[in-house]
Amino acid sequence: MSDPNILIVEDERIEALDIKSALESFGYNVPYVASSGEEAIKKALEIMPDLILMDIVLKGEKNGVEAASEIKDLDIPVIYLTAHSEESTVQEAKTTEPYAYLIKPFDKTELRLAIEMSLYKKKMDKELKESEKSYRELVDNSMVAVYKSNLNGDILFVNESMAELFGYSIEEFKTKNSLELYKNPEDRNKIIEKLQKKGRFRHYEVDMLTKTGETISIILSAHLEDDIISGMMMDITQRKKSEKKLKISEKNYQAIFENSGTGILTFDKDGTIIMFNSEWRRLSGYSHEELEGKRKWMEFVHPDYLEMMLEYHQKRVKDPESAPHQYETVFITKNGGHLFTYITVTALPGTDQWLVSATDITDLKNTQKMLEKNLLRFRALAEYTLDGILTSDTNGKILYFNKSLLKMFGYSKNELINSQLTILMPERYQEKFMESLRQFQLTGVHKLTGRTSETIGLKKDGTEFPFEMSLAKWEIDQEVYFTAIIRDTTDRKLAEQSLKESEKKYKTLFTSNPDYTVLLGVDGTLLDLNDTATDFMGLSREEVIGENFAELNLFPKEEISLHIRQFTKAFEGHAVGPYQYRLLDKNGKERWAEGYLVPLKMNTEINSILVIATDITDKKNALDNLKSSLEEKEVLLREIHHRVKNNMQIISSLLNLQTVQLGDDEQVVNVLKESQNRVKSMFMVHEELYHSHNLTHIELDDYIQRLVSYLFYSYYGNQDQIKVKLNVENIKFNIETATPCGLIITELVSNSLKHAFPDGREGVLELSLKKSNDKFELIVRDDGIGFPEELDYKNTDSLGLQLVNNLVRQLEGTISMDTNHGTEFKIIFQELKYKNRIIQQSDIG
Repeated sequence: MSDPNILIVEDERIEALDIKSALESFGYNVPYVASSGEEAIKKALEIMPDLILMDIVLKGEKNGVEAASEIKDLDIPVIYLTAHSEESTVQEAKTTEPYAYLIKPFDKTELRLAIEMSLYKKKMDKELKESEKSYRELVDNSMVAVYKSNLNGDILFVNESMAELFGYSIEEFKTKNSLELYKNPEDRNKIIEKLQKKGRFRHYEVDMLTKTGETISIILSAHLEDDIISGMMMDITQRKKSEKKLKISEKNYQAIFENSGTGILTFDKDGTIIMFNSEWRRLSGYSHEELEGKRKWMEFVHPDYLEMMLEYHQKRVKDPESAPHQYETVFITKNGGHLFTYITVTALPGTDQWLVSATDITDLKNTQKMLEKNLLRFRALAEYTLDGILTSDTNGKILYFNKSLLKMFGYSKNELINSQLTILMPERYQEKFMESLRQFQLTGVHKLTGRTSETIGLKKDGTEFPFEMSLAKWEIDQEVYFTAIIRDTTDRKLAEQSLKESEKKYKTLFTSNPDYTVLLGVDGTLLDLNDTATDFMGLSREEVIGENFAELNLFPKEEISLHIRQFTKAFEGHAVGPYQYRLLDKNGKERWAEGYLVPLKMNTEINSILVIATDITDKKNALDNLKSSLEEKEVLLREIHHRVKNNMQIISSLLNLQTVQLGDDEQVVNVLKESQNRVKSMFMVHEELYHSHNLTHIELDDYIQRLVSYLFYSYYGNQDQIKVKLNVENIKFNIETATPCGLIITELVSNSLKHAFPDGREGVLELSLKKSNDKFELIVRDDGIGFPEELDYKNTDSLGLQLVNNLVRQLEGTISMDTNHGTEFKIIFQELKYKNRIIQQSDIG
C-alpha cells in the first residue's frame, strides 16, 4: 500500500516548509503546498489527497474554513492548524466537521498522532459505510421478508421478499397499514402487547392475507426499539400443510402401531423395553406399566434361545450389520406360556434404539404388510427433511432420493432416477468411488458406513460444493443397499472462513495498536497484551501473561487506590474513562497516560476487562508549558495597560496644572481642556481593559456611560439643565476600534455641551450605539440651537471636527449630519481587525 498523500494549505512559507519536512519524516507524501483557499480547492480536486492540513487565516478571498466547506463534499479528512483559539473561530470550524483542530505552536508528535488518528478514523468510516451497504444489500436480497413499522401500524420499510410474499409493490406498502395484513386484527394487538412487555419475541405463528385475499401462514419474529417495530417473516403455509399431513400420518401410524396384528416393541442398547403395542401386550400378557422403562427383553427369552439372542445383541451394539436382522425365537409369556415368533430387529436411524416386530409364524403376511406401511411412513418423513436423502444399490445405481436432494444438486426426478452415483461427484473422485464399491462386493466391508464424512459434490450446472454425509448399509431379501443423508455445508464453511478472517483482522488491530492495549481476567490476571505494552514494560509476552497486573509495579503507590476504584466500576459492568494517571516504564520513569476500561461479556457475564491507555506525556507537558506561558503573557499585558493608564493620567494632570496657570486666557484653557478630555477618553479605554477579564475587548455600554458622565461634569458640573439619554447595546470592541470610537464620542458630545445650549438653555442630549448586520451605527443628537449653516463640518478649521472626520476614515466608516431638529451626527462603521505591529527580528535590516 502506498504512503498517504497530504495536501498542506499554509500561507507562511517557512512554516509550510517545516510542516512538509515533518510529514515526509513521518513517511507521508506531500504532493503540493497551497497558500490560499482558492488554490487549496483547486489542488484538492486535482490531487484528491488522503488528508488536508489547513490553516484558517489565508491569503485571498477565502479563508481556511470556507475552503474546507467547499472541499467537504470530496470526503477528504481536514485537520486545522491555526493560532486562533477563539470560541467563535472554533464554532465556525466545527461546521466543516474537521477530524482535528491543532493550535499553533503544536508538537510534532501531537501532529503525527492527529494525522494517524484521522487517517484511521477515515478508514473506519469507509469500512462502516461498506458494512452498512452490505447489510442493506443483504436485507434487500434476503429470501426472508423484512419490514419496519411503528406502533400505529404505518409501514416504514419492506424488502423485495416482503413485497413478493404479499403481492404488493414496495410503493403500495407505503400506503398500507399493517393491520390490513392480519386475517384476525386481534392477532396484531397481541403482538403489540408482547413487544411492549418484553421488547421482542420469536417464532410467533399467525395467519395473514395477501393482496388477493389469500390466507397464508406466517412465522414472525420482531423487536421493538424507540417505538419502531423491526421484524422478519417466513411463509410457512406449505410447512403447515405438511405438518398437518404429517400429523395425520402420525395418527395413522399410531393407529397402525397400536392396531397392527403384529407385536411391535422398541428397546435401547441395554435391552430395556421403551414401548410396545397392543398386539405385543396381547401376545405377552404384560401391561405397559409392567414393562416400559422397567424390564429388559432378555428376561422373557426362552432359555434355549437366550445365549443366541445375547450374542446377537452384543454384536448389534458394536456393529448393527454384524448380527442377523431376522430369525426365529421363543418368548415366555406372563402366564408361563411359550410364544413362537419370527422377529425382525431394525436399528432406528440416528438413535441407539432398535425396533423389534414379532409375529406368529403363521401370521407372516400380516408382518410383511406392517413393514411395508412402516416403509411408506419413513419415506414420507424423508421427503420433508431439509437434508438430502439418497439410496443406491451396491453397483452405485440411484434408486431413491428426496426433494431436498434434487434441489441441492439441481436435477429433476427423471434425470436422476436409475443414474449412476458418479453423476453427483467431480471426475477426480469417481474412480476412487467405483473402486470402493468393487472392494465391498469382494469383502462385504465399506469403510464409510456407520460414520459421518465430508466430501465435495457436483451440481448439474458444473459447480462444486462441500457437503457432509452419513452412510448406512441395510438389507432386504439378501440384497444390500446404501442410504446416505447429505447436508450442504457451503454456508457453514463460508461462516467458518469469515470467522477466521475476522479473528485475524482483529488480532492484527490489537497487536499493532499504538496505544497500550491489555486484556485482564476478572482476577486481575494478564491474559493478553500488544507490542506497544510489552515495549513499555520492557518484558516479553511470555514473561507477563499469567501474571497479576497489580504486581507488575506499573503504578505509583499513591495512585493504587484510584485504579482499584476504577477497576471496581469496570467489574460492575460500567465502561470507565477517559481518566488520566501516571505509569512507570521499564526504566522506572514516570509517564502520563489517558486510559479506558471496557468490560467484556460472554453469556451476560463479565469475563475480562480491556485496558486501553494512550501516552499523553508530551501532550500534557506541552499543555502545562502553554498554560504557564499564557499566564505570564496575561500578567505582562495587564502591566502594560496599567502603565499606559498611569502615563495618560500624568498627561492629564500636566494639562490640568497648565490650565490652572493659564486661568485668565479662556481660549487656551478651553484648548487644554479639550485635549484633557481626549486623553481621558483614551485613558478610560485602558482602564476598562485593565479591570476586564478579557484583555483584548472592552464592553462599550459601561465605557460610554462613564465617558459621557465625565464630559457632562467637566462642562456643567452639578447643573441639571441638560438631560442625557443613552441607548447602548451590549457591544464589545477591541482596542483598535474602541479608542477612535471613544475619541469621536468625546468630540461630538463636547461640541454639543459647549455650543448647543447657550445662556442656560435646557435640552436633551442623546447617544445611541447599536449593531446592524455586520456594521455598527453611532448617533449623537441634541435639540439645541443647531449647527451653524455657514460651516461645512467636513471642511472646517475646527480641530475637533477634523479629528472626527479623520477617525471616521480610520474606522473605514461614513459620517452624515441632520440639522432639521437640532443637530444629529450619524456614523456607520465596522470593527477594525487587529494589525500586527510587532517588528520581528528577521524584519530588521
